Formats: sequence, C-alpha cells, structure tokens
Amino acid sequence: MSTAQVLAPAGVHGAFSPPPRPWLSLYGVLLKPPPSYYLEDDGSLALIQRQFTDEMMTTIFSRLGPYAMGRAACVCRQWRYLAKSPKLWEAACRDALSPPAHRDIAADQLLKVLAHKFRCSWQRLFLEVPHVRFDGVYVARNTYIRVGAVELHRHSQTVFLACYYRYYRFFPNGQMLYRTSPHVLKAVVRSLARTPAALQAARANPAANRAAADDAQHVHSGRYCVADGRVRTVIVYPNARGTEVRARLALRSTSPGACNRLDVESLCTYDWETRTSSPFPTDPGADEDEAAYVGQGAERRAHTRGLATFMFVPWEEVMTSMVNLPVSKMDVMLTG
Repeated sequence: MSTAQVLAPAGVHGAFSPPPRPWLSLYGVLLKPPPSYYLEDDGSLALIQRQFTDEMMTTIFSRLGPYAMGRAACVCRQWRYLAKSPKLWEAACRDALSPPAHRDIAADQLLKVLAHKFRCSWQRLFLEVPHVRFDGVYVARNTYIRVGAVELHRHSQTVFLACYYRYYRFFPNGQMLYRTSPHVLKAVVRSLARTPAALQAARANPAANRAAADDAQHVHSGRYCVADGRVRTVIVYPNARGTEVRARLALRSTSPGACNRLDVESLCTYDWETRTSSPFPTDPGADEDEAAYVGQGAERRAHTRGLATFMFVPWEEVMTSMVNLPVSKMDVMLTG
C-alpha cells in the first residue's frame, strides 16, 4: 500500500491534497505601503502640521514629560508616529530610572537589561518598570472619627469626622518633600512647588522671602529610593529629639505605566535621644530592623492609623482634582 493511499480519507481514491492555504501566495510579493501622513496634504491637514516639520515637532516633544507626550500622541496620526521616537523614551527612562533614587537597574547595566528583557524598546522599559513620577504630587486623604466633650443637660456626645492630608513630592536626584496638613491640595501646592534648596535658603534667611519662610516651616525635606517596586522614604523632623520618620510604600498603577498609587506598607518613627538631627538623613534603603535602631538609642513607634493610599495628581489637575472636595461633599475617598 502506498503512502498516498494511507493518507487518503475513507472513500476517496488518489493522492492526499493538503487544505488550501491562500496566504502562501503572498510570499515574495512586495505590498505597497499606505501613503504617509505628510503626503496626504489635500487641505485636511491642520496648520501646525503644514508649518512645522517632523524635526521641529520632535524638538517640541523632547521638552514635554513622558505622560504629556503620551496625551499628545492621541491627537493625530502624525503626532503618534513622532511620539514613538526611541530618543524621546530613552531620555524619559534615564530621568526616571537613574541612580541614586532608583536602585533596581544599575547605570552600567541599563543597556544590557534593555536588550535582554525589553527587546530594545525604551518605551516598554518605561511602562513596565515601576518608578515614581516627578510631574505632580502624591496625596493621601485620611479621615477618622473624633468624639467631642459631653455637653451639659444632654445624654449624647458630638461626633466629628476629622480629615487631614499627607503629601509627597519626589525629585530625580533622590530628594523629596513631605507635608502633613489639614488643608486641601490647592491650598498647599505653593509650598510643594518649591525645591528643597529653595526651602533651605528660606529657613536660613527668612527676612528675604516671607512667603517662602512660611512654607519652609510646614514642609520637610528628606530622601527616598526605589527598589523592588517599593519606595522607601526617610525624613528627620527638626525637633529636640531628632525624630526620624521612615515609610515603605508599594508602587502600583491603575493603567500601564501610570505609577499613580502608593500603598503604605509601614510607617515608623524613631526618636533619638543622643543624636542631633541633620538636614539630610541617613540612607532610606538601610535596614529597618527594630533591634538595629533600638540598640543605637532610638525609641521605635509603629503607626497603624493614617495609612491611606496615596493618589498621584499632576500639576495641571491640582486645582480641579476631587481631593479638593470638603468632607461635607466627600466623606470617604476610594482611590482604587
């Protein structure tokens, strides 16, 4: 019996014929690419598309942040094509993932990791590696119930819903600003818009700028680092005990590459009796073992309240964000 007879279905005589594969006819055929966007100038292009060349638009995009560039890519096909330039995403990756703040990828290993894990795509590297954002503020809205004093001739107590906020602002060089305030974001954004160097100069010479000196009294400078998808922060309060505040926050995103949530995993304070406070605290990535600190004379306190998730608010949404709503309009905020 021949091979053709074995492969032939029952009741069918002759050689076996394979099923039709029409795509085989496309092999070796050069398909004509669709016309490019800049060749379709039939009057439908906008004025900015006709007047600005690709090189000029790429230069403009290089001045934008990666998230603003992503929004610009949704405008038209030309901008989407230009926003995929590897040079733009390389600059964004080097700003967001550079030491000393980011410790997941060493500076000399960045190109090797890019080639082996992310297929030489800078955009994919930026979207998949957790990092903090520098184009806004992280805000946590905390609420708790507070019972008032007993009033005379009444059998009930007044109950209050108290609300306060925690703010983080990060910088690429590993420095950060932290503030706790009962005021909403739009009322404190001026103090968070300043740099740590400007606040330090205002503390040294308060008469030069009264507004900056007032902001410097409420905003604390510190350091942070990012490793294994977690942000470790440390600040030192300028008090007599040199209170050191350490926090461990988990980075996550509600959409690819957003990095717009910080979940508080731990918040501890250490009171140093025998050490004076310094303007820049110790390494935020150091060991957080309780025995290591207590053995050096520190009194450790772990906090279990006020651990609401931080939500990122970009600068352009500071005045219109829902975190500015008072308690009378929003008693509880679900960050998602």
